[in-house]
Amino acid sequence: LMFVADSAQGLGIGRLLATHLREEAGSAGLTGVRIVSHPPAEGFYRSIGAEPVGTVRADPPAVLWDRPELLLRIG
Repeated sequence: LMFVADSAQGLGIGRLLATHLREEAGSAGLTGVRIVSHPPAEGFYRSIGAEPVGTVRADPPAVLWDRPELLLRIG
């Protein structure tokens, strides 16, 4: 899981985390990382190059809303 506190959003922390994620995934030999996003964060993931691939349906009572599923390609 990856989260940036609301008060720290917009400071570039998410982009730093995404860069680190790409580096670690590449070092592990991965070609992509599946992201199941909180709906308001979808725009951020798209802005770093993640592509929408589907929707993960709500699973009450754990999660009450559908979530976008994206693929962040590595390499």
